[in-house]
Formats: sequence, structure tokens, C-alpha cells
Amino acid sequence: MTGANETTRWVYENMTRKFARFLEARRYLLRYYEDAEIGFHFKTPGVDPDFKNAVEAEIETLRIAHPDVTVRLRWEE
Repeated sequence: MTGANETTRWVYENMTRKFARFLEARRYLLRYYEDAEIGFHFKTPGVDPDFKNAVEAEIETLRIAHPDVTVRLRWEE
């Protein structure tokens, strides 16, 4: 994924929208799982620094917007 426009689109489609869907799905989960953490794990080491910054900024935005949800981020180094 290269270029600012592609990164912005990727973050929206693969993080912002998926996060919203995960939140919606939690309503239908068993009580034990309804407050489960939501995490994003990037397994490819050495990602583009601009991409990494965009992902980390979105994670922070999600955490601020949803303080009651634990949002995890993990990078393979």
C-alpha cells in the first residue's frame, strides 16, 4: 500500500469500518464476550513509516471516541 490516498482509504476500510462492525457485532455475542477487546495485529515487519503513523493515529482516534472499549495494536518487528 503506497501513497497517502491509498493509505487513507485502507485505514478507513480496514480499521474504521471494521471497528464499527465489531462494535455492532458485540451486541449479539454471549455476555462473556460482549466487552471483548478489539485488536489490530500487523504481521509484516518493516512497514512504511507513513502507513504506520496513519494506523497509530487511527487507533488513538478510536480510543478517544470509545473510551469504554479496549483497542489493542501490535506490530511485528
